[in-house]
Amino acid sequence: RSCDSLPTAADASSDHSARIAIAADAGADLLLSLHSDGFYPRPSSKSTVYYYREEAESLARCLAISLGDELLSPDPIHRFGSFPIIRYAPMLSVWIDIGSLADPEEELFLTSRDGRAKIAAALYQGITQFFRV
Repeated sequence: RSCDSLPTAADASSDHSARIAIAADAGADLLLSLHSDGFYPRPSSKSTVYYYREEAESLARCLAISLGDELLSPDPIHRFGSFPIIRYAPMLSVWIDIGSLADPEEELFLTSRDGRAKIAAALYQGITQFFRV
């Protein structure tokens, strides 16, 4: 998005459709929708990976575990979620809440080069574990 405001329902719907179309046109095997929310305090500072379709649950579990390991989160969380982008994507898809920009410590981590590298490494590890590469 180009601003830090909640999109309208129509904007959100077209945004999700556009992102799904990009992934489908690219022939993607996976769609990872990464998010850092702006709510504070959050119910949990842990990363949470959401899946919609049952066949995506093992992907969500692999990603949650690798995020927990890399980000030192003691109890990685994966659970069902009904977000439009993961509900309507034709490929395996998950929604990943990484952290909150409203928490100063999390914001510093999320915006740092080291933090982004750790997140990318965790996602890579989770994907390779899922595909058993």
